[in-house]
Amino acid sequence: MKGHTHALIGLAAASFLPLAENAAATEKLLPYAFAFTGSLICDIDTGKSTISGAFSPVKQKYIKAAVNFIFALFMIIGALFLRGSEYIYLFLVLVILGGLNLNNISSKIFNGIKKAVVILISLSLVTAGFFFRHIPLVLLGLYLLSLLLSTHRGYSHSFIAVVLAFVILRYTFRFYGIFDYSLSFCVGMSSHILGDMCTQRGVSLLFPVNKKYSFPLTFKTGSIIEWVFCIISVFILLNSALFS
Repeated sequence: MKGHTHALIGLAAASFLPLAENAAATEKLLPYAFAFTGSLICDIDTGKSTISGAFSPVKQKYIKAAVNFIFALFMIIGALFLRGSEYIYLFLVLVILGGLNLNNISSKIFNGIKKAVVILISLSLVTAGFFFRHIPLVLLGLYLLSLLLSTHRGYSHSFIAVVLAFVILRYTFRFYGIFDYSLSFCVGMSSHILGDMCTQRGVSLLFPVNKKYSFPLTFKTGSIIEWVFCIISVFILLNSALFS
């Protein structure tokens, strides 16, 4: 499923959670915020996901422009140095191959930057946790790192990942005396996993068991059925907003 579909389903699922009647407007929105984050966090292992895009300090178009500039500079300098040389034809072949792969190179650099930022955040949490003796920060950093290092639709899409998220977040909220939104986060996470089980690739639900699980009836990512899921989710959210 695409990122926007996961987000809508996660938000729709959160609308079924009980809310305190006397809660302020901001407090009523927080469960949705955690469910939204949970519905996207599973795909942090891939640089192409919606959530990983939030961690990039540079837009992809700027990286693409920089790669194109460096490549053009390489062509000019190479042509000047190898003009009349026997290696000029080899250089031309390299230029052609490089030109055909410029977009792929830009994407790999962009994805690498996003992953590097997530790793930096994870290590910063772990370091701060040890320095200030705040164990929840250590656990959050290690958990985020474990999701990042997961194979796509592997550990990050498993039952054990949801359980660990629930335990770590509940411990974190209690440690800092904050209202517990661990259930909201895990509802969003679970909706993501169930959504991907509707697609043909399936998920490693029982990780570390190396087997992909999916529902008997599946559909392709981006198909009309996925849009039906989006529309239903929007109706559920509107119903919750108007009649809750």
